[in-house]
Amino acid sequence: MTNYTFGDTDLAAERLQILDGLYAPTADALLALVDAAPHRVADLGCGTGATTARLVSHFPSAAIFGIDASPAFVAAAAVAVPQAAFAVADVTDPLTGPLFDLVYSRFLLAHLPDIRHALAVWCNALSPGGALVLEETGLIASDDPDFAAYEELVRTRVGRAGAVMYAGPLIRINLPPELDVIVDRAIPVDLTAGEAAAMFWRNLATWGPNAVADGLIAASECEGLLARLRSRDTDTTRGVLTWTHHQVIARLR
Repeated sequence: MTNYTFGDTDLAAERLQILDGLYAPTADALLALVDAAPHRVADLGCGTGATTARLVSHFPSAAIFGIDASPAFVAAAAVAVPQAAFAVADVTDPLTGPLFDLVYSRFLLAHLPDIRHALAVWCNALSPGGALVLEETGLIASDDPDFAAYEELVRTRVGRAGAVMYAGPLIRINLPPELDVIVDRAIPVDLTAGEAAAMFWRNLATWGPNAVADGLIAASECEGLLARLRSRDTDTTRGVLTWTHHQVIARLR
């Protein structure tokens, strides 16, 4: 089963909640562009259910299904979003059951080693006229030494798993030909240094020991970087990072 590079601990779940709060406006704006009322919706890589709850809110008449490889995340999602159904499964395996009118994923392709295969599998799960709705990071860059060091480390760790951290630009070129692109846009993300640090240090605290064990960073360097990121939790400075977010809606002919 495909593993989530960033783990499924309580701290990892906490980071996902922070992330959802920061990305709520962009996700809502994208879902508002879906020009049909779907009857069946799949939320792939649903995590603890934050995106599933957003889909329930946008499509209250639809049957919503959340799918994730983590039993811990799926259990938490089932409690958080009782309006939806959930299953533990590998999102790169063929989706079973009736076809879906909408398949959604956010920050999932960045953790999969074969983007083209995943998109083909998801396309095959769509009903005629169904929509594939995708959100991925386009780029995160910074001249700040702490943020630059973190980004280099996370890119390396994701790369070691065979994936590409900044998967946004790879969506369009890997879409199956039977899909028509309706929306394809890269939008800037304006976060404070503290908002970024709040996600970053929780991430590093979750998988930092693994990065040390894999020889990606020395233990003392990892501990120092973690401490510096934690100390910036309330930093309100803006313009520290260049951050783009890629969004795609593609419809099956």
